[in-house]
Amino acid sequence: MARFTSGLSPAALAAACLDWAVHLAVAPGKQGQLLEKARTKAMRFAHYATKRALGSAGEPCIEPLPQDRRFSGAA
Repeated sequence: MARFTSGLSPAALAAACLDWAVHLAVAPGKQGQLLEKARTKAMRFAHYATKRALGSAGEPCIEPLPQDRRFSGAA
C-alpha cells in the first residue's frame, strides 16, 4: 500500500480530498472563478488547435510565466 500511495496514509489522503471538496462545495464564488478560468483556457486551446490543424504556426497556446524555466531549454 505504501508504494501505491507514496508513503501517504490513505485515510489522510481521503480526509484532505474531502476537506477540499467540502470547501469548494460551499464557495459558489470560487466555483464560478474556476468555471470561467476553465472556459477561457478551453476556448484558447480550441482556437490554437484549429489554427494548427489548418497549418498555421501562430503563437504558443499558453505562455509560461517569466519565472517558469521548465520549457526554456536552459538547465
